[in-house]
Amino acid sequence: MPARLEKLQDLIRELETELGSLDTLDASTRQALETTVGEIQAALAGHPSPADAGDDSLQQRLQGSLQEFEASHPGLASLLSRVIDLLGQIGI
Repeated sequence: MPARLEKLQDLIRELETELGSLDTLDASTRQALETTVGEIQAALAGHPSPADAGDDSLQQRLQGSLQEFEASHPGLASLLSRVIDLLGQIGI
């Protein structure tokens, strides 16, 4: 399990780098993705986010982001897909 958590942390850092380098994202989309990254980090630290109390799980929200970016930002979509897979593997 620690190897998976380390890999997930690496992917999160890669995702943050990718977000920082994309200048084609509108402000609201960028903010939503940055919030999601924060939620992932909180979940890894064992602190549930307020959004987890809602109807959509973290994985569902990530899946929605993935679908949105598959055509316009394939690199971002690939990273999100890998994050979703790892979250499922570690039970988050």
